[in-house]
Amino acid sequence: MPVGMRSDRYRDLLNSVLGLEIESLDDTPLEVETVMRQMPGGVVVALSCLSPLSMSRTAAQIADGKDNFVLSVPLDGEAPLYRAGPAEEICGPGDAFFFPGDETSFIANRRMSRLSLSIPRKMLQSAMRNPNRAARTRLPASPALKLLAGYAHALTQQTLKLTAELEAVAGNHVCDLVALALGPDVDGGDDARPGIKAARLRVIREDILRNLHRQDLSVEQMARQHGISPRYVQALFRGENTTFRDFVLAERLERAHAHLADPTFANLSISEIAFSCGFGDLSYFNQTFRRRYDMTPTDVRKANVL
Repeated sequence: MPVGMRSDRYRDLLNSVLGLEIESLDDTPLEVETVMRQMPGGVVVALSCLSPLSMSRTAAQIADGKDNFVLSVPLDGEAPLYRAGPAEEICGPGDAFFFPGDETSFIANRRMSRLSLSIPRKMLQSAMRNPNRAARTRLPASPALKLLAGYAHALTQQTLKLTAELEAVAGNHVCDLVALALGPDVDGGDDARPGIKAARLRVIREDILRNLHRQDLSVEQMARQHGISPRYVQALFRGENTTFRDFVLAERLERAHAHLADPTFANLSISEIAFSCGFGDLSYFNQTFRRRYDMTPTDVRKANVL
């Protein structure tokens, strides 16, 4: 798009999707990079890198009838200023500000990145008894907010392709996680809703994959890191017809197989590959590898590298 049209086009987008006005601060040229996903149920998730600017919802815009709740999560940079009705807060990275879309609001930030979620009022009211009680407040950083941010961030990845059905499911998950982050009054208990379980499992799986190389990787370690009990971690994996141990073993074997078949790793011995994938016992690695692939590690290497 021609440079001279970009600011106006972004303003049009914000106004039509979120009902917001935008202005640069301190005469700084407007620089924005945004990935936005709008889901069938009306949930909107946006990840934005922003130059100094302000966003506002004015009295004129409130007339559009949109009554979504908005949750704004600063990710880095200087803490932005939020105003909603009579309330005014400054929220640092990891905190969040929750406010209703049917009232005037204002956000001013320096250069930063921010995660924004817009949830239809009716949808959120189905997930918790009284979302209004948390409106116009700063939510301090918490495990629940971190879980929500991780799940929402994954939805903004441009490589993630979802069917309309899966997008609707993801929107419900986001709604459940927002309700969890706002307080402990989710109907049926914090973890009764499927969106919370799905998000917890996704984040734990990603954490496992980042730490496969660690031989001390354990269910107890994951439980401590995510603020839940080892028993609950095991229950999440049982819900997927597997166990924590079996998932870790399968992923380690798959990574080792990929490395053995990749000429890039030809300079590494089989034992070095096994240890780099988290195996501490070479004979156990050989045994489980052969049982999984009906080939020895040497067979795989010869077939693909030698």
